[in-house]
Amino acid sequence: MKQLGFGFNLSTKKTCKREFLEEMEQVVPWGVLVQVLDPYYSKAKNGPPTSR
Repeated sequence: MKQLGFGFNLSTKKTCKREFLEEMEQVVPWGVLVQVLDPYYSKAKNGPPTSR
């Protein structure tokens, strides 16, 4: 088995998907959006509700 050189990962081509995601990150600040929506989004609970 041949070992690839360290320069292998440096020459990766940007895909259309990667370019789109980078552009969307600049347009929509996801961290700020999540902070705004967080109080209104229900939290996940573990398992079904217990019957008492």
